[in-house]
Amino acid sequence: MSAQQLLIRTLANILFFFKRREFKAAKFKFLIFTGTVGKTTLRDAVTYALRQSKIPVESNKFGYSNELGILLTTFDYSEFSLKNPLAWFSLLNKKPPEEAFVCIELGADFYRDIKWFLKKFDPFAVFISGIASDSWSRDVKEVFEERKCLLEAVDQSGFVFYNLDDLATVELIQKSDILAQTISFSLNASKNAKVTLNEWSRNVFTQPITKIFNKEKIIFTVEQVKVELELHRPIFEPQVYGILATFAFIQKLIPDRVAELKQVFENYEFSKNRLQIFKARNGALTIEDSYKATPFCTYWFVDMSARILARKKILVITEMRPLTFNVRRFYSRLADKIKFAELVYFIGPSRYFNALHKTQPQVKHLDKKSYRAAADEILKNSSSGDLILLKGSFRYQLNHLRDLLV
Repeated sequence: MSAQQLLIRTLANILFFFKRREFKAAKFKFLIFTGTVGKTTLRDAVTYALRQSKIPVESNKFGYSNELGILLTTFDYSEFSLKNPLAWFSLLNKKPPEEAFVCIELGADFYRDIKWFLKKFDPFAVFISGIASDSWSRDVKEVFEERKCLLEAVDQSGFVFYNLDDLATVELIQKSDILAQTISFSLNASKNAKVTLNEWSRNVFTQPITKIFNKEKIIFTVEQVKVELELHRPIFEPQVYGILATFAFIQKLIPDRVAELKQVFENYEFSKNRLQIFKARNGALTIEDSYKATPFCTYWFVDMSARILARKKILVITEMRPLTFNVRRFYSRLADKIKFAELVYFIGPSRYFNALHKTQPQVKHLDKKSYRAAADEILKNSSSGDLILLKGSFRYQLNHLRDLLV
């Protein structure tokens, strides 16, 4: 644990000590979103559904919460200054809501927060969309055991929602002694899932990229209730999983709400700074996913991009991070996966660039100082019918490159 993480945890313990009676008296129902990918997409969709249903809910709009962030979320804080005495005074005098759902992301592959949470709170429901099976940051077995503890902590009145299409998630479910009701969701209609996708227009994969902004249609079944949903923007697999899990949860919570919820989701905007789609100023389609760059997320993005129909594909990709194990193997696999792109820009350390360039000579090295020149070159070499792809860690601020393209 780093010094910063230790400080955050210490402050969280102090805050919990002073507020322990209020936390004990409050009737919180914690909804925990865990796994390697899809946590924020799931959390945002569930939060939106609860708010549209006029149900009290607290959720950190900025994404993953550390231990202190978990406590701050219960007080409806999304931003907080540790160095501001007035902020602490205000917090210590503020009371949490007496009753509310609290949506929290826990159990990322590189952070130890589940056991801390379980010592202080009980989860009402857990959502899992996908987990990595390859070791890239911490030992997979250690992460597996922590998530197992989380699932087993949900009591009989609670729920566990999980992705039946993800083999590592299914293994976790099978090896856990779960007391709660389990609800599976799947994009494969042949699987025996409680929530199943029946039809999806898949515009981004089936239409020429000049037409993928047509209305997106999905039909799915939530425990024998058929739902037809028409969206006003293209969607991708993680977002479909988010919709399935959300409707499954609302069906359990308030069964007569599903039909009404369908209408409010037609104009729903998915998580910012995650998977976004728009047009560059030269007419080329641009897809950006510039928040996280774990191997799991990076591989999924490039595999998805390879399936899209386009005349030419230009890929901008950052280093995978945090990556401390099996580095050579992960980059060797990435080099093989990016063959579909006519031009690739890589942002990151030279040793990783060299590993890619050795087998893929179309890869160019780029740094943040060269974003404007790169944007000009990308726009010059693309037009309507082409695809520009931005994938990487938020640390490299690909949103600045995006702004130069639109």
